[in-house]
Amino acid sequence: MDLNYSENKIRDTALYRTILDNWQKSDSLNLAEAKNIFRQYGFPGYNLVGKNASNNFWIIVQHADNDATFQEEYLRSMQNEISANNANISNYAFLVDRVKCNKKEKQVYGTQLWLNKNKTSFAMPDVIEPEKLNDRRKSVGLNSIDEYLKEMNEVYKGKLE
Repeated sequence: MDLNYSENKIRDTALYRTILDNWQKSDSLNLAEAKNIFRQYGFPGYNLVGKNASNNFWIIVQHADNDATFQEEYLRSMQNEISANNANISNYAFLVDRVKCNKKEKQVYGTQLWLNKNKTSFAMPDVIEPEKLNDRRKSVGLNSIDEYLKEMNEVYKGKLE
């Protein structure tokens, strides 16, 4: 069975649209609750909620592209927690780049990937000072950009269109 064909065929169905709609509603509800929690308790760091819950909270913020203001507010708070080892520095790098992308700016760590022109693989993202990219990535616990691109292209091979 050609998985790519099957996935593309499913995308044109009412079931797919229903799943996508429910996913978006869930994201919206999660974001509203995350903002309430953040406003009431502050940054949900390891010392407050533990590593797993802190990372899960970050995922909600990371995907809140419709609320860049909240992403930036959370990012500033997260930056203060990094030096106290109360937040994941790699997650911080991903959110920095996500915010940069949402503002149409060059990335710092090259974590947000886009497809190449042929839509056949991920390509090197637009970053500041590309010659220093791997040093910046290493400083936040990320592998080299070449390793990252290879890894992501292997994981999503045949699923990129």
